[in-house]
Parts: sequence; structure tokens; C-alpha cells
Amino acid sequence: SQHVLMGDNAQLGWTDEGVLISAESLAFEEGGDDTVSVNAGNVTWIGGVGDDSLTITDADQESQHVLMGDNAQLGWTDDGVLVSAESLATDIGGNDDVFVNAGNVTWIGGVGNDTLEITEAAQGSEHVLMGDNAQLGWTDEGVLISAESLAFEEGGDDTVSVNAGNVTWIGGVGDDSLTISDADEDSQHVLMGDNAQLGWTDDGVLVSAESLATDIGGNDDVFVNAGNVTWIGGVGDDSLTISDADQESQHVLMGDNAQLGWTDEGVLISAESLAFEEGGDDTVSVNAGNVTWIGGVGNDSLTISDADQESQHVLMGDNA
Repeated sequence: SQHVLMGDNAQLGWTDEGVLISAESLAFEEGGDDTVSVNAGNVTWIGGVGDDSLTITDADQESQHVLMGDNAQLGWTDDGVLVSAESLATDIGGNDDVFVNAGNVTWIGGVGNDTLEITEAAQGSEHVLMGDNAQLGWTDEGVLISAESLAFEEGGDDTVSVNAGNVTWIGGVGDDSLTISDADEDSQHVLMGDNAQLGWTDDGVLVSAESLATDIGGNDDVFVNAGNVTWIGGVGDDSLTISDADQESQHVLMGDNAQLGWTDEGVLISAESLAFEEGGDDTVSVNAGNVTWIGGVGNDSLTISDADQESQHVLMGDNA
């Protein structure tokens, strides 16, 4: 099943063949608090203004969900491939609650204190999760190539919980929390605590990650059970815990503002601090793997508790 659900005012467009190609919020300040429950299928949802809730209870693992908490616009190719998602009226919205049992989830929370919970996703699932205002871009083949924060000062304290899959997350402004509880050792997680931009090749290889609006952000808490973790905490007193990573995991961890670069083959070639005076007191705990860490400004702590003798660690306490 294909469900296209607009909580408040919106306009939709289809091709002559009946393929959905556009969805856009209208009359941004007018709407209410909406409650939506869906048992199964592929769900496209724009909540609009107000404190909205969406529950998807029995979707299968292959489902594709595109979920916008507040005002937004979406675009697809004539073949029905999602190529763009962007927040609109970035200062208008509410506190939205989204529950999804399973599937691949693309989510932009928008302004407000939003929650997202994914409970039964498969290990191979792909989740692209933006806590506040953002824009996303994909190729015509559906490969994510860009993710970027918008309206840097507008957002809230967001809470995200994901059981499994590969997670790309930008928390945005506010005191945000992310929990990944049951990912496997091969998972790839790209996690930005505050405002940031990310770039990938057309083949889906991460090649750039950079903090934006380096003086704006919050105190973010991230827990990951396993996988390969790339993390930029941003400004604020941030914490990261990796509890059950494999010994061969690769972790690239930046406590404060930073920029990272990789080759088109995914080989890390640069890591650099940004905004040297802006940051906080960060706490990082990793059980195992190969760790590259730049703490940045502030009184930071790093604990690596169970790495083996062959691990390779590159550790910088302050800006580097």
C-alpha cells in the first residue's frame, strides 16, 4: 500500500500516469494537532503546524517511510524516486511524536521538541533522521548525496530511538538524544549532534562532514551499541557511548566543531577542528575498535575499555 497523508493544508502533484511527484505544505500557520495511525504500507506524511502524532504499527521490513513533522516540501522523479526533501516556514511547527515499527525511515522533525521511535527495523535498514529543519537530496536512482541543516537557531530538544540499521542523524539545535540499541557490527552510523552538512558520492560513499553555525547547538547524548561510528558533537557538553563495537570497527570522533574528508573510496584523508574557541566538556566512552579522536576545546574525557593489541588509535585532546 502507498499512503500519502497531509495533516494540515497542502498541495500534491502527480504525473498523467498517476505517479506522485510533489507534495508541499500551504498556509503554514493554519492547522491543528493531528493524530494518525496506520497499520502497514509505505507512508509519506507531512504533519504541518501543531503538535502531531503518527503511529505505524505493522509495516514490513522493506517499507519506505518519508515523514515530515512540520511544514515541508517533497519532490520525486517521474519514476517515483524521492530526490528532495526540505523544511518550509522553519519557525512554525509543533512538538511531534512519531512511532514506526519497521522499514526504512526518512524523517525531518522540524521546529519543536520532537520524538521518533523505530522498534523493529531490520539490520540492513537505512535511516536518514534530521531532528530539526533540514534539506536532503538524492540522485535520480535514490542514492542520498546531501544532508544539511537549515534555520540554525530554530528547533528543539529531540529524542530519537532506533533499534537497528544504518543511521544518518543530524540533531540540530537543542539538547538532543539518540539511542541505537541493537545494530550489528557492520552498521555504518554518521552522527552529527548539532547543525551540520554531509556529502556523499553518487555511489553513496561519504566524502564530507562539516559543522555549521558553530556557535549554536546544545548538550547532546548519543548511545550506540555497535557499528562503525562517525560523530561530530558540535558546541555544548556532549556525550557519546559505544558499548559493544567489534574489534575491527572504525570510529572517527570529533568532540566539538570539525570538518572531515574522505576519498571517493571512503578512505579518511582529513580531520580538522573548526571554531577553536567554541565547544564544551565532552565525555566519550568506547569499548573497542580503532579510534580517531579530536576532543576540541573544553575539559574532555575519552575512555577506551576493551580494545585489542592490534587496534590503532589517533588521539588529540584539544583542537587539531
